Amino acid sequence: MGFYSVHLFILQFQQPPGHEYSVMVLIIIAAGGVGCIAGGYISQKAGSSRVAFFALLISGLCSLCSFAFFHLPFVIFIPAVILWGITVAADSPQFSTLVAKTAIPEYKGTALTIVTCIGFAITIVSIQFITRLENWLKIDSLFVLLAPGPLIGLLFLFRLVKERK
Repeated sequence: MGFYSVHLFILQFQQPPGHEYSVMVLIIIAAGGVGCIAGGYISQKAGSSRVAFFALLISGLCSLCSFAFFHLPFVIFIPAVILWGITVAADSPQFSTLVAKTAIPEYKGTALTIVTCIGFAITIVSIQFITRLENWLKIDSLFVLLAPGPLIGLLFLFRLVKERK
């Protein structure tokens, strides 16, 4: 979701005084690291394709439900955004693992570089897209527009998850 998104989300509510705001933003962003670590442990039992699939699924659902997040009480809103923070980052290391496991050994480094570049490019384009549209759309409908990304990822992962059962 990135700092900008978290910042917009939290500013919808009355901004807490002082450092409390910064701490909330830090917790939400750090949740992505927790998601990556937890995803790594879970993938050892369930497999990287399943972890990536469910991370994308939950992240996509959070994106689809984001319009409702703004209407939740603050004590429910923050855990919802933390869940989104956990799942939005958890798929990336799993994709890298899948590439490392399936790439031809001679091209493994190139494949990992390409996948990483594609991931960063998608992130940059998404942030720019949201930033440009914030002047024309209400904040509660803005993040719903990110849902096609996880949906496309799920379509590509579905076959891989089904094959690895």
